[in-house]
Amino acid sequence: MDNKTLLAVHALACTAVARIDRNLSTADDQFWPVYLRAALIEIMPIAAELRDLVTPGVLAALSERRRQSVDEGFDAAHDDEHDAGELAAAAAAYALAAADKLHPFSQGDGGYSDGRPPVMWPWDPTWWKPSTPQRDLEKAAALIIAEIEKMDSSMAGHASEALRATHFTQAGGTSR
Repeated sequence: MDNKTLLAVHALACTAVARIDRNLSTADDQFWPVYLRAALIEIMPIAAELRDLVTPGVLAALSERRRQSVDEGFDAAHDDEHDAGELAAAAAAYALAAADKLHPFSQGDGGYSDGRPPVMWPWDPTWWKPSTPQRDLEKAAALIIAEIEKMDSSMAGHASEALRATHFTQAGGTSR
């Protein structure tokens, strides 16, 4: 599936999910199964398009991202408090720890299995919680997703600010 198709499928999915959320949140309790069934019918073709993209590894990474956000409270607002690159650095630390466990000294440094965080670990060592190579890679992937989401949010904010400035200038005002 090319990027254009993937973006179109993503847009359809977002629209469908927004409609589901709106309908279910305003639906009379006795009618919510009807709304849910209609929503599922609408989403099924989209799900078929995404089926090949959502592998067990992708699901594990997304599940870990959800766990970090919901269970730990590390949501978008929390992520915005971190400096740019901190989440990526933490992801790199977990990825290198996994690489070292899978093939010791694969990066020429070793020693990540001794319980100490790698030098790029951006936070207090008490937050360093390595596990199995697979779990460490799931954590790394989730942290990468969080960093990308933070960048996307920042770019969206800049884009909407630029759009507001352009609209304001076109409406006869002055831009900053």
